[in-house]
Amino acid sequence: MNVQDSFEIKHWYIKKAQFNGDPIIEKLMCKDMTFQLELMPIDHDPAKPLQATLRLCGRVFGQRNIICNLNIHYPNKIRPFINIPICYCFITTDPIYTVKSKISFKTLERGGWFNKDTLHITVTLAPSPEMPKSIGQIKKPPNLNDIIRRILSPHDVKCSSLLEKADINWLCAASSSLLLSQPTLLRVKAPILCVADLHGRYIDLLRIFKKYGFPDKVNYLFLGDYVDRGEDSLDIITLLLALKLRFPENLYMLRGNHECELISSQYGFKDECRRKGAPYQPFMLPFDSLPLAAIINDKVFCVHGGPSPSMTSLDDIQNFPRPRELPKEGIINDLTWADPSSKVQFYGPTIRNTSVSYGREAAKSFMETFGFEMILRAHEVVPNGYKFPFGEDMNVVTLFSAPNYYDENLGATMVFDENLRYAIDSFKDSTKSEAAEIMATDFNDQIQL
Repeated sequence: MNVQDSFEIKHWYIKKAQFNGDPIIEKLMCKDMTFQLELMPIDHDPAKPLQATLRLCGRVFGQRNIICNLNIHYPNKIRPFINIPICYCFITTDPIYTVKSKISFKTLERGGWFNKDTLHITVTLAPSPEMPKSIGQIKKPPNLNDIIRRILSPHDVKCSSLLEKADINWLCAASSSLLLSQPTLLRVKAPILCVADLHGRYIDLLRIFKKYGFPDKVNYLFLGDYVDRGEDSLDIITLLLALKLRFPENLYMLRGNHECELISSQYGFKDECRRKGAPYQPFMLPFDSLPLAAIINDKVFCVHGGPSPSMTSLDDIQNFPRPRELPKEGIINDLTWADPSSKVQFYGPTIRNTSVSYGREAAKSFMETFGFEMILRAHEVVPNGYKFPFGEDMNVVTLFSAPNYYDENLGATMVFDENLRYAIDSFKDSTKSEAAEIMATDFNDQIQL
């Protein structure tokens, strides 16, 4: 079930005078939970930031994550609303979540957000589906910053898991809920840095973060295939999921063909989890929750594999129900498996024995139909880390970010500036001394949590 289908939306109209009285209270009911939302009075100081508290009143049966947002609407709809996230976390028993926003009563008043002395607020409340049994019992949410710090501290990539089973259970449950709260077809803004297949090459992920900055400073879009084949898939996937939770609007992750149980159980990730003492099954929940494609500035279509001959609308992507295992055929299978080919004009068979290959005319037709100027995809190792399979006059780009994956290939990243001008940066595999230096570095000094 998609968490977006279970949103509870409340409209709240608050008079100016109410801000100087008692707490402003709204009751919220959603699924098997009852909440009370309190907007705190300003204590006669209009410059103080607004503060909201969400309280669980009714008992929760089963394990869930909860997402609650407070949205302030401009009267004439000519401005986007102000979003204040109240909480995004795991619900245990008797939780109370309080947030102090950066918005003050004075700011709202000066900005014209009141309509005839009335402020229009909507409150969205969304619980995740009940956690599957594979997640296990979560008694208390861990500290997210502590999880990130542990992974970024110097360690041997062959060592046992840095996280306890309970940490991984929570990380998978929490990240799944966040992923489900965002669209299956993402729309993101440049500037943004795109990273393709990593396949367990944790050192290369750290090299990218070292060169460009962590998601507290730089926006990232990852194109899938985080796990399998390399020796440290566990650090990659746990770090990216944790960073996604910490910086939800700065880091985006798409699903690759390896983010599923059928493939990751055969090509290394399951064995790595067993070898390092980490649970494997909980990761299937965020895998099955990952978005499938992204559009940058309405012009660049980003996906792991490619377009599908069965696709007639972008809604075919957006309406795919999550969490769900990857289908073995059809549109979603093509999005994660399809390859470009100069041997066909439109669509044809592929040597992978699944999905399709697509030719120049198929890519051209897809871009013209939906108004795109480029297709950026991953999925294939290429000698220089990137390739224009139909020539540089045709903006279809294959990107691959794991160097020396096969036959000493280079890795590459692709960065778009705010005007969609792009630059591709190819890089060689690290030497032994460079790799040792990377793994001896405490990257906690390079990120602000």
